[in-house]
Amino acid sequence: MEKDTLATVMNQYAQLLNSQIFDEAELDYSVAEYHKNLLDRLDVTGTSCIAIFDLYRQRHIYMSPGYSNILGLDANLVRTSPELVNTDILMHPDDQMEMTIAGMYFLNIAFQLPAEQKKRSKLIAEYRIKNKNNQYLRVVEQFQAIELDKKGNAWLALCFMDICPNQDISEPFRCKAINYVTGEIMDWTNDKRVSPVNSDDPLSPRENEILGMIASGLISKEIADKLSISVHTVNTHRQRILEKLKADNSREAIFYAQQLGLI
Repeated sequence: MEKDTLATVMNQYAQLLNSQIFDEAELDYSVAEYHKNLLDRLDVTGTSCIAIFDLYRQRHIYMSPGYSNILGLDANLVRTSPELVNTDILMHPDDQMEMTIAGMYFLNIAFQLPAEQKKRSKLIAEYRIKNKNNQYLRVVEQFQAIELDKKGNAWLALCFMDICPNQDISEPFRCKAINYVTGEIMDWTNDKRVSPVNSDDPLSPRENEILGMIASGLISKEIADKLSISVHTVNTHRQRILEKLKADNSREAIFYAQQLGLI
């Protein structure tokens, strides 16, 4: 069920990317080569993961050696065929879903910005991903448009990932968007958004799953063991469920969810 939901979200993400209409004849890929060469000269240590994502081709056209050094991805594939590299499979499943949903929300806002603001806005995400030792570590990744086409579409995006100083793996996904022109900061964690997968369902698939387990009588420790997540993560989900359903306690949340047909 969760895989089906993720597939739905990924399909919506692809539709959002397709909403930008490009004229391939007007795209000067020598500009992309300039950025690649510049990044090669800047990345002398190979301790950061740096990439360029092409929103027209909808794939990476450059990835730095850090993706091999830190995440253990095939070095030759990273260097010669970055479009074939899949980092999503290394992400924590909870974070992958929320990253995609949050990314769609903020990307939709970014697409509506005036052209002069698009290159001065940035998305900053903190999430968990497996390293070369197959262990989760927290990383912080920044996304920013570095080139627009002549119509003002976001064309090339710079992705810059570093190991996060905070290595508490039990903490959930975080995401913020910053507009340097207006000074506005939008925090996904504090912004109570409805999942785009189902506008009638205020809860995420994982929150629905946890609420169903609460309704069946499981305590946080039992839920954490079943889902292979921390008790802290379960309790964070429980708090979000109460806030989204405007309930004072779990009993009220279960009642409201049953009335809405969520569980």
